[in-house]
Amino acid sequence: MLVLLSVIRVWQYTDAYFEALEYIESTDAIEIEVQINDIRQMQYGYSCHFTILKPMKTTSLANYTGYFYLNKQQQSKYFPNLNQEKHKYIHQKYRLQGQFEKAWYPRNPGQTHPLIYLMGKKSFGVFDYGHLEKLVMQQSSRQNFFSSLKEKSAYIRMYSIKKIERQLAQCFGKVEYGLLKAMILGDKSSLDADIVTKYSNHGLSHILAISGLHIMIFIGCLEYFFRSLLLPKTYRLWLIFLLLVIYIWMLGYIVSAIRAIALGTSLIFSIAYDYTYNRHRMLLLILSTFLIITPQVLFSVSFMLSFGAVFALFFIYPILKRPYQSLHTKFFIRFILDSLNVSVSISIMTFPILLYFFRGISISGFIVNIFVLPSIPFFYTSSIIALGASFIHRMLGRFLAGTATIFSSYILAVIEFFNHKYNFLNHRALSLPSVLLYYSGLILLIFICHMKGGEDD
Repeated sequence: MLVLLSVIRVWQYTDAYFEALEYIESTDAIEIEVQINDIRQMQYGYSCHFTILKPMKTTSLANYTGYFYLNKQQQSKYFPNLNQEKHKYIHQKYRLQGQFEKAWYPRNPGQTHPLIYLMGKKSFGVFDYGHLEKLVMQQSSRQNFFSSLKEKSAYIRMYSIKKIERQLAQCFGKVEYGLLKAMILGDKSSLDADIVTKYSNHGLSHILAISGLHIMIFIGCLEYFFRSLLLPKTYRLWLIFLLLVIYIWMLGYIVSAIRAIALGTSLIFSIAYDYTYNRHRMLLLILSTFLIITPQVLFSVSFMLSFGAVFALFFIYPILKRPYQSLHTKFFIRFILDSLNVSVSISIMTFPILLYFFRGISISGFIVNIFVLPSIPFFYTSSIIALGASFIHRMLGRFLAGTATIFSSYILAVIEFFNHKYNFLNHRALSLPSVLLYYSGLILLIFICHMKGGEDD
């Protein structure tokens, strides 16, 4: 039933999106009331991301998103003292007159299908405004209370992020600061472009995102800490769940983080209450719930890669594991084969998506992941410990950060060792029918293999 509902929701969303797109393309100018969701500093000014609240002439645009640019002069006019009082402008309402850009093109490097990208964002891209007006609206005491609550929530979220960023900057060097800001806060703005390219070319982009690996390490750290306080199992798991919910709120509801936390909390609660954890049903339940609540995520590249990687570990990894499953005593060989298996399984599942959107795949990623993946838990854990210690005393945080710096240097050394102009295979983009045909055959093959081999843990 959930699967059927998710299919219906995706169909309805797609139909409504193209209906709204047709309206935008058929008109020269529109007037909309919007709510500012975020203001991001760019190289030459600021980008203001908004949600449409009330179109003047049609309701088909309501709840879609977009963004517009402000130069320094416009910023000082509409958003004075922005860096210190950004929270005051979040959730503020404005009236815009203008038009969305009709020559849609992708904003992220490598993206080749802009409409799919925009559908995943539930957005129409850049709004070229001719008039911008702040709306001062009369509100009841109840509305004022909720507006004040939203402003305080935005302020606390901004303050928390700034505090973590400040502690990271005090403890770590420039490279580690950028990496941890991406891994902990989901913000890649401080990463050097050369670092991002190297990680991407070696199939390590998942390290720079908030992934299931990071979330499970975070859950493990919290579990160890609360267990050392002798808290009962049920209490500490509910406390972990509460902290994860706060973490999602602070991150701004990143899809990969929500997916990872949903799977992680399902696992720990099944352990806490002695339920059987059926990973197949749990994955289907979470996937269907995602699509029912937010059907647009089906068109998000991060969503495809995130769930694709989990699908590979649940279904492809056990199949490739069967030939060497009997190597119980040879730990080192089994470890190498498991690491290689993880890379191969995820690559089998995701390479058509990478070719379709980014026109290339990493060749060296299979080998690099074997050397890098085992060090990630140590790097992440030591970084979390150093970050926590820095809140106690800055010098203690700096001292403990040395361990994380060693692991970071090791990862970069491995990347540099395998760095070669042929480590990334460029290829023309696959057609959509080719991608669908590939996944149809792959799913059929997985089903046959699991039917023959039985269920694996």
